[in-house]
Amino acid sequence: MNKEIKRYVAMYLRVSTKDQFENGYGIDDQEIQCRKYINLYYPDENIKVYKEEGKSAKDLNRPKMQEMLDELMGGNIKVIVAFKLDRLTRNVSDTYQLISKVMEQDCILVAVMDRLDISSANGRMLVGMLSIISQWEREVISERTIAAMIEIAREGKYPLPKCPFGWTKDRELRLHVQEERASIINAMADYYLEGNSLEQVSRYIKGKYQLYYSPLSIRNILSNSRLIGRWMFHNEEYTDVFPPIMEQEKFTSVQEYLQYRMPHAPEKKKYIFHGLVYCQCGQRCHHVSTKKKTKRFYYYYCPNCNERINQNKLVNQIVDEMMLHIKFDQLQKKIEQKKKSLEELQLKMLQLFKEYNENIMDTEVYNFTLKQYTKTKKEIENEIKCLEVESLDAFKRMSYEERYEYIHTFISKVIVDITKNLVLKVVYKSTNV
Repeated sequence: MNKEIKRYVAMYLRVSTKDQFENGYGIDDQEIQCRKYINLYYPDENIKVYKEEGKSAKDLNRPKMQEMLDELMGGNIKVIVAFKLDRLTRNVSDTYQLISKVMEQDCILVAVMDRLDISSANGRMLVGMLSIISQWEREVISERTIAAMIEIAREGKYPLPKCPFGWTKDRELRLHVQEERASIINAMADYYLEGNSLEQVSRYIKGKYQLYYSPLSIRNILSNSRLIGRWMFHNEEYTDVFPPIMEQEKFTSVQEYLQYRMPHAPEKKKYIFHGLVYCQCGQRCHHVSTKKKTKRFYYYYCPNCNERINQNKLVNQIVDEMMLHIKFDQLQKKIEQKKKSLEELQLKMLQLFKEYNENIMDTEVYNFTLKQYTKTKKEIENEIKCLEVESLDAFKRMSYEERYEYIHTFISKVIVDITKNLVLKVVYKSTNV
């Protein structure tokens, strides 16, 4: 014989913001009123409190609300008591969904201050009407808030609370360039325009400024038009809110480069000069390939001149000259630096294993950290391998991915006479030669 489940009274309490907590009915006030009601009508029932702070009622996707709904659908709740209906939800469709679940489980829903009880048809109708009014109030408040923020923006002021990286905000809500941070953003752009990947820019910024930005964050920063003083806010462009921190010409070049270097195919790294080859007419070359029998050939094509140059011809003309150009002593110094970094990383990995073995660190943290260390170790080992290449033959024995990394470590631009299949100029990265 199954034992009957003892159902309980659920008390749901919610405040959405610090302001409501301090100036409106706070959690404690709600609980006092709800307990008065429960003590009067359900004095002998068990009570479980679901307390939610800092959560909006725009939908039902709240931790404690979901926990309560799970208990409701499990048949464990007899009555749900809330201070007001808008503590549960302000959305009409969510209100009807909640009522449906409550009725399905033979439960009672009570809103103390609204004097609502859905056990009657009139009560359910009134709940629906109040929900519509509550949603209308929320939407009106939202519209008024947005309208006020738009008005602030039209006055050349910044209406949002958090100030973006690169600017500071005064008491009048006006933005000013923060020179030190603006210089970091420009350093990101300059290093990227040298031909470095977003991953390399991320490591460069971390090493030079001790700031970590993921490649995606750097892309978002560099692609935002507020860098040149243009800001979109609610479908309207403002040109007097953000003082520009980057020249238009540089910003345009960065956007072209971001668009061009977006990962668009697994074949990308087989074009080992990807994004680097320019025709002497000024056009950046596109990538095309042909297949003859079982072998594929890679070319760099100028749409202006309607001509192309074979990748192997670039390799034969560039690699030997590049190796002569790179200063041997400086190259050795970089290799030693990389090896030292590798040794330090290996010590960190040993220490990590020791802490895990001694139960100082839990498994989740250990696995995550080990994964990061392993990834960095592989990157450093590949960099060392690239730096140690000493001849064209050795270069040709490398994989496409290794050749790609090698070329992009040292070169920022290749200018060609595409009609004569000649390399006119190789521009090297100043940080590496």
